[in-house]
Amino acid sequence: MSRNGVSYYSKPLAQIHSDFKGICALCGRYVELKDASRDHIVPRSQGGGNGRDNIQLTHKRCNNMKGDILYPQDWQEQLKRSMAIPKGYHCSYCSQPIEKWQKTRKLIVNAIINGKIVALHDWCNEERVKYGSY
Repeated sequence: MSRNGVSYYSKPLAQIHSDFKGICALCGRYVELKDASRDHIVPRSQGGGNGRDNIQLTHKRCNNMKGDILYPQDWQEQLKRSMAIPKGYHCSYCSQPIEKWQKTRKLIVNAIINGKIVALHDWCNEERVKYGSY
């Protein structure tokens, strides 16, 4: 519940979709109402409430991938910063090595998985998002 006792989470999804202009808070892309979901920024399992300040609009698959993980407050900024990928680092999705030429051609993306920033091949990340896996 929020401070005034009204649960924003219980508002119609169409209203939440409108309030967020249809933009998924996790991936930044437009989400169709039929694919939309409410997400607790601070998961209920970690003490998060149902007030407006703790609810965001997401794709269902983005919400499923986030699960009950509490993202760092500046997670979007952390992902924007370039991550130094050490020699011998493997993609966190397919476990194949990340090669220097892949980094040079910007074929590597960062993602938050299980609360940690990891590097993935961009094609692995697309598959991960498409199929909603971890």
